[in-house]
Amino acid sequence: AVWTAWAQAPVIQSFHGPGRLAWTQAANSNSIFRVEWAAQPGGPWYRTFDNLVTLDGHQETGFVAAVPMLYRVVVETNPPPAGMVWVEAGDFVMGDPHGLGEADEQPVHTNFVGGFWMDATEVTLAKWAEVRSWALGCGYAFDYAGSAKATNHPVSGLNWYDCLKWCNARSELEGLTPCYYIDPIHFNRYRTGQFNLSNSWVRWTANGYRLPTEAEWEKAA
Repeated sequence: AVWTAWAQAPVIQSFHGPGRLAWTQAANSNSIFRVEWAAQPGGPWYRTFDNLVTLDGHQETGFVAAVPMLYRVVVETNPPPAGMVWVEAGDFVMGDPHGLGEADEQPVHTNFVGGFWMDATEVTLAKWAEVRSWALGCGYAFDYAGSAKATNHPVSGLNWYDCLKWCNARSELEGLTPCYYIDPIHFNRYRTGQFNLSNSWVRWTANGYRLPTEAEWEKAA
């Protein structure tokens, strides 16, 4: 298992009405859970109910119907991205508890955030330069080159627009779907210029890189 929480196999807890199944293991948004059934312990295992069968009766006194009575839950996860850690979904207290912050940091409230991957450290100058160098040859344009005390230190001297474009470039470089676009239909990828992207211009379900939201940042911290 990728995470220690997944070391124990999911356990079916109960059936809740026709076709409703529950198990004790908490679901995780980075995993795919599939329920499979079989008529005997050795399988074969099926993912649909197209294979249900009945046995014809050969006696006038009756016959036997074979129905699936064995179930299992299969968990499929992708390998963790290099250099990233998984932040579990859950509630957390968000905002400034001391009453000294800005108006948008108050009042303190409980917020739920789904699970997500996040870099274990800030982006280094070396990583920034690697992606930026590739991007400049692929139609990207940045306002700043970035700087740091050393190549393994966090990159600085950037603006928000450069960071969004860099995330898109890193996604493209690794063969992932970018998150940021300059239209609400997600057709034109954000590569140049300064656009104040609206929420609808972000492809939130894409598997590429993006900046963490304010809530994700506080949850991770």
